[in-house]
Amino acid sequence: MKLATEWVDVLISPILIIFTAPYRRTFKLYTWEPLKRIREAENDRKVFISRVREWKEEKYKELESVQLAVRT
Repeated sequence: MKLATEWVDVLISPILIIFTAPYRRTFKLYTWEPLKRIREAENDRKVFISRVREWKEEKYKELESVQLAVRT
């Protein structure tokens, strides 16, 4: 199963880099890295739930930073 995950990373990463170029740092910080961490939780329900909650909080921070950037 790990090999399949690696191939997904190899195929999706370049596509994401192209589409997220202007937004890359924010995307990586608030979306990509947390998704990796959530995926690493595997079958541990408590860890999974806490990481999803953290991700939700971080997405709100991301929204605030994007709104601030749009206003200026």
